[in-house]
Amino acid sequence: MSDWKKITWDVLSVIIPVLLLFLAFRIFFLMAYIPSPSMVPNLYPGQRIIVNKAAYWFGEPMRGDIVVYHSNTYERAIIHRVVGLPGELVQIKRGKLYINGRYVEEPYIQGDGISTTPQRVPEGCYFIIGDNRDAAVWEIVPQKALVGKAWMCYWPPSRWGRVANYPLQLEAQSRWSNPELTGESICAILSLLVGR
Repeated sequence: MSDWKKITWDVLSVIIPVLLLFLAFRIFFLMAYIPSPSMVPNLYPGQRIIVNKAAYWFGEPMRGDIVVYHSNTYERAIIHRVVGLPGELVQIKRGKLYINGRYVEEPYIQGDGISTTPQRVPEGCYFIIGDNRDAAVWEIVPQKALVGKAWMCYWPPSRWGRVANYPLQLEAQSRWSNPELTGESICAILSLLVGR
């Protein structure tokens, strides 16, 4: 084998695998930038994440997944969290999530500035909202608009690691749990019942 053929072979043996890896990465993953505070305290403006585009090719989104989706309202891709599933009645009251009339505790939210009327989520759609309930928006989004599931933060280095997707189960919630019932309100209700 002549020298130029050997050099060509050596170069191609490096370039071809690199190109195949790059192509595979582009098919299965997306790099996204967090532009706003709508996902604080979990994702902050300026963070960069990797999104798994294959996450929903063969499966369904789960409540608590952070997703990137194409927004009809804002005509751009947005990153928010799935909180309502197809067929459910979803309402946000002062930032708190209610599914089919039952309070669902979300350990990842901040703020209480959003309230909605009850929204029935159509089949094949999901109720999506940001974690920062003072700065986020909500939408009902068809599954075909979902780009993928947030997977890993790679920038800044201080925030490197997996993105906090929280699988929330309705069954785990107590039917008596209600964030609006404080110790004071329970005492007031009991005093009314007792007649004091």
